[in-house]
Amino acid sequence: MLTAESSDARWTAFLAHDASARFIVAVKTTGIYCRPACPARRPNRENVEFFDSPLQAAAAGYRACKRCRPDEPSADGPLVGRLKSLVRAGGRVTEGDLASIGVDPSTARRNFKKATGQTFAGWQRAFRNRNAANALSAATFDSPLGRMTAIVGDDALLMLNFVDSKYTPAVGAKIAKRFGVGDTLAEIIEHSDDKLHPILRQTRQQIDEYFTGTRQHFDIPLDPPELPFNRLAWEALINIPYGEVRSYGQQARAIGRPTAFRAVARANATNLIAIILPCHRVVGSNGTLTGYAGGLHRKQWLLEHERAVLAKSQS
Repeated sequence: MLTAESSDARWTAFLAHDASARFIVAVKTTGIYCRPACPARRPNRENVEFFDSPLQAAAAGYRACKRCRPDEPSADGPLVGRLKSLVRAGGRVTEGDLASIGVDPSTARRNFKKATGQTFAGWQRAFRNRNAANALSAATFDSPLGRMTAIVGDDALLMLNFVDSKYTPAVGAKIAKRFGVGDTLAEIIEHSDDKLHPILRQTRQQIDEYFTGTRQHFDIPLDPPELPFNRLAWEALINIPYGEVRSYGQQARAIGRPTAFRAVARANATNLIAIILPCHRVVGSNGTLTGYAGGLHRKQWLLEHERAVLAKSQS
């Protein structure tokens, strides 16, 4: 939950069209959510609320803005995207650094300003200030279904998966490279602070409560790095009630893509946040259990667990 201080800071960044800010702005009067740098006219303060990710805003009932397209990767262009990657990987980037890799500093400044509305130097300062206390962190913990690994960064959960899932090492490596920590999941864990990140602690507690049957909903900030279609498919998962199931076709219709049930199935198979984004609640059209990266035995256990908790609460 946002504190008054953090909410005020986000409002200030929103008014400044801060392209380096990492949060989502939702407008109550229009039902739309945007990037902080969206060129749309600024609403009144009382009509705004903030979220940590597009997934959270969509789960709250908001629609993505068609101007800034916050549900899609930033359309920075190759040069601006490269500049941001350099900063994320190595800290401050000087004109000498740019020249050494064959990038003309004046061209870089001009393109960056045009794409983001900020100077490259200003964006770097904002990025360093924002990330000083938000280092990428990971932890592994036990569950009744086996050990799970969670990764957080920028004050949101990026991944939660079973250690032996076939996608966990690859996803961990992808996140490590994105944040400049290294090339493997092991390097994220190695670089993690000994003091458990608050969101890791929150994730572990809420997952424990889920397994003991005392929690049916989660309120952890989520920001899984993935393609727009996959994120859209995962947003639909949040709306499947605890203890119930939907078919892949129903999930496809829920996102307005009724013929894309195979693409939905592929997106679910690569879900980065197990249990919290409940892809285990999606089954075949005839009710059969299919396609769970953590193993069908876990999918069956999770569904039976939720049904048992519901039955107990209703008895």
